[in-house]
Parts: sequence; C-alpha cells; structure tokens
Amino acid sequence: MNPTPYPGQAPPPFGNPPPLGQPSGGRGNDQWPIYVAIGCVALGLFCFCGMGVSGVVYWLAQGGSLGGRTRVHVVATVNDYLGLGAGIGPGTVCDLPITAQTLDNGSQQCHVLMTCAGVPLYGDAQSGFFPCQFNTSTPLVIGTDPDTSMIDHDGAFSVNTSARTVSLSDDFMGRSGMYALSATITSVTAE
Repeated sequence: MNPTPYPGQAPPPFGNPPPLGQPSGGRGNDQWPIYVAIGCVALGLFCFCGMGVSGVVYWLAQGGSLGGRTRVHVVATVNDYLGLGAGIGPGTVCDLPITAQTLDNGSQQCHVLMTCAGVPLYGDAQSGFFPCQFNTSTPLVIGTDPDTSMIDHDGAFSVNTSARTVSLSDDFMGRSGMYALSATITSVTAE
C-alpha cells in the first residue's frame, strides 16, 4: 500500500524512496543523520573535556588548570624554633610540596610532607592531611590542622601562602618530641 501523499502531490512509486530533498510522504524523519552527527559531536566533546559535567566541575575546582600543574611547592625559612630538633634553628630551610583533592562534599583536603634541613617533621603517607583552600593557577594554599600527635598522630600545622607564614608544633607523642616552629615563606610555585 502506498503512503498517503501530501495534498497536491502525486504519490511516490511503490518501493522507491523520494528524491533527496523531497518530503518522504510520512515515512519518518529525513533529518536523522544530522541528529546522529550532532549527538556524536556532543558526546565526543564531553569525553574530550573530562567525562562531561563531572570533568568540568573538577576542572573548575582545580582553578581551571587542565593537566599540568597538580601541586604547590612552598619553601620557607625558620624564624623561631623551640625544641630539641638536631640541626633545626633560625635560618633552616623547610620544603613543603603540597597536593590537594576535592572531597565528595565539595571541600578541599591538602596533603604535605614538610621537611626542614632534610628532617621530616610533618606528614607521611598516612598523615599530614588538613582542610584547605588550594589553587594552582594562582598558587595558593591556606589551611590548618589544629591537633597534635596525641589526637591525630601528627603535629599541629598551619600554612598561609597569602600571609607567607608556616607554623608547626607538636606534643611529646610526636616523632620529633615537643617543639614549636614558625617560618616565613620565601617561595611559592605551582608544579
């Protein structure tokens, strides 16, 4: 049975499609190739840009830096040190490579392994985590861990790259014993 033609139009011959650019006489949508192409392009863009919306959210949370820089490297010089740490005193240089991750609730958590004169003072694979503000496009880290080793197995730590300050202290349960340290940040770079 031939499909019903449009008014004023002769019916197409049975079994032969209408010429390109002509209406199909009710046989479906002739523009499906365009919709398929648009869908493929959209899917490709979502995959390329980081797996869709979640990738865009992650990119924005990282300060808009896709790939490349993933940590902020802080170098500080000790101003004051009170404790029994061998080789640590005013003028000692401390190294603080800081990384961050965005948690499910949208907040950021940083991790650092702070060493001064090669001596690890704060952080390791299981410790050195603290809530923070973190950005690599304009290198920024602001965060505090207020608890000492007696409570969370690492010292009390604070860093503020805007104010250029670092402080660290611990109780007698810490790996370096009881001490207090304050330092001035001399270098902040994104890596």
